[in-house]
Amino acid sequence: MNIMDLIDKNKKNIIEVAKKYNIEKVKVSALTKKGKKFKDKDIKLLISFNGENTLYDLLSFKKEVNDILKRNIDVSTIESIHPDLRKHINETIEIL
Repeated sequence: MNIMDLIDKNKKNIIEVAKKYNIEKVKVSALTKKGKKFKDKDIKLLISFNGENTLYDLLSFKKEVNDILKRNIDVSTIESIHPDLRKHINETIEIL
């Protein structure tokens, strides 16, 4: 099973966890979208919180999605990306 198939299969659960932590956007990195075979940290998600959130919220989201996918994922906030790179997110990221 490739990465995008795994994410698609678990999309509903990932969205439920995102709502639990007040996350309004979850995007899959373009590197992940290529559908390569699994390796640790191959799954990279970008998130955007809806309001004030803490590092604890980000880490809790990461842990729950790790458990759902049974893979170690990377999670970053969209806002933490350098502004010059941020403008390319819509071109290179698939929204869950």
